[in-house]
Amino acid sequence: MTYEDGGFVRETIDKYLEMNACIRANLGTGSIHDVKEERIADELWYGFLREIRFLDQRYFDSITSSEEKDMIAHKVYNKHVWRKRVS
Repeated sequence: MTYEDGGFVRETIDKYLEMNACIRANLGTGSIHDVKEERIADELWYGFLREIRFLDQRYFDSITSSEEKDMIAHKVYNKHVWRKRVS
């Protein structure tokens, strides 16, 4: 099953995308959904991407940058650490 097929895969991926949107929208607001730091929001996003890749590789490929793909493949979930490693 894929994202395009609908059903469980689509519902699950949509939940991850919705959670990421909520995290990003509340960043710095002081609300109960505020994770306080962009680094934490990024790490959560990479965790969501890992799950999305497991559910539908093709959809994952369509929504991620080449940097994100490389980070996930190498199990590095902090872009600052990744950029130091590849520079």
